[in-house]
Amino acid sequence: MSYFTVCTPTYNRAHLLKRPFDSLQRQTFKDFEWLIIDDGSIDNTKEVVDTFIIQADFKIIYVKTENRGKAAALNEAYKHINSDYVVNLDSDDEYTDDALQKMYDIWENMPKEKKDRVWCVTGNCVDSKTREVIGGTWPEDINLYSGREQRKQILKYKKGEKSCCRKTAVLKLNLFPQYPDTKFVSEAVIWEKINREYDQYCTNDVFRIYYREEEDSLSVGKSYNVTRKITYYYLSLFYVNQCFDEFFINKNVAFSLLNLSRCALITKRKFKKVMSEIDNWYKRVLVLLGYPISWLFVKVYYAKRGRD
Repeated sequence: MSYFTVCTPTYNRAHLLKRPFDSLQRQTFKDFEWLIIDDGSIDNTKEVVDTFIIQADFKIIYVKTENRGKAAALNEAYKHINSDYVVNLDSDDEYTDDALQKMYDIWENMPKEKKDRVWCVTGNCVDSKTREVIGGTWPEDINLYSGREQRKQILKYKKGEKSCCRKTAVLKLNLFPQYPDTKFVSEAVIWEKINREYDQYCTNDVFRIYYREEEDSLSVGKSYNVTRKITYYYLSLFYVNQCFDEFFINKNVAFSLLNLSRCALITKRKFKKVMSEIDNWYKRVLVLLGYPISWLFVKVYYAKRGRD
């Protein structure tokens, strides 16, 4: 059994997969396997992966599923993982050469009592063009905190993209939800849920090189794509229903109170349906107060683009 499983969900990214493959070939720590979850690609992904298998000095597992979105692909991936730790590597990114070695050293040198409370090691990413750290760095004393106090610190200092190594056992107990009207699920729905229950170990080590603005990158798209707004609706609903106790420390909660009505209007979700999905009367009142602002915002936005 390998120490790590590097997990890469992919969809029609055959032309980009050499980047993560080459970075794995360069790893100084070799006790890992690479699990590629192909979410129904119609390009030559399998043929590209077959060439990797011939060249690689590590184990590669290729699994193809029907196209159901990244979250469903990750749920499927957990069925094939036996290692204790999982590292997600997007199909257009790469690791620094010593990323897995640094992760290994952190886990192995962590005191047992702390290791029992920590579910992931969270490091930094750098921009592929500027090589600057994305979102700043962690304060030196952040790992001295635990529980809600550490959560406050993480919410205060976490900005931008991070790179995480997570415990497999925790992930298998927290699968991504599946929604009836979209296959796009924000990963924050699960990461934030688990972060409320466990500690993280935060390091300023750089693990990943992050590539922006690829032509078919999942992070690039029309800001007001209706499908994406359905995803953001469910994410906002999560923050309102499950994270409301963090109202004064988590800016996403206050934002979601307004964003819920905005996304509901853009996706033409019925008002009664929205209210029924909010789990408390006073939260319903707060969301209701945001409807006039959201209505005006949507009207102005579409008016500028000549839409009804």
